[in-house]
Amino acid sequence: MPFKILVAEDDADIVELLRLYLENEGYRVLSASNGVEALELAERERFDLAVLDIMMPRMNGLELARRLREKSTLPILILSAKNQDSDKILGLNLGADDYMTKPFNPLEILAQLMRAPGRIFTKVQLYENINGAYFESDDNTMMVHISKLREKIEDDPRNPRYIKTVRGLGYKIEKD
Repeated sequence: MPFKILVAEDDADIVELLRLYLENEGYRVLSASNGVEALELAERERFDLAVLDIMMPRMNGLELARRLREKSTLPILILSAKNQDSDKILGLNLGADDYMTKPFNPLEILAQLMRAPGRIFTKVQLYENINGAYFESDDNTMMVHISKLREKIEDDPRNPRYIKTVRGLGYKIEKD
């Protein structure tokens, strides 16, 4: 049975982009355009991951995260345009496992790697493809995002099968 993901997002373009990418990778995606609809879906279906926007009608993503966390240990990723530290801290305190801001999305890292399986990408190349510019202080940021991606997609993140580190060079993705 495929990994099932709940996407709660009121922007149809973002939902379709996530659906296209995730379904192409073999995931099953169910979506809701508001928090109430998402909560009802979560009560009817068993999900492996929830991706929540904060600013949705009828019930915002923070309240949705809190309610989901009350009833389950479902991994929750908040994907939001709200990028203040206080927003991130609140989201994490209400039950989210991770918080990512738009337009940056670590799925872009995975997409970049998947365009050329086996090709080695340096941290600088990955960062520049996503953010446009690279600064020395960004080195650890990329390592943290790669680590978080591994936690999400690898059975054993300490011994990755998909995202491999090529010592001294960068990262590459392996076909299974």
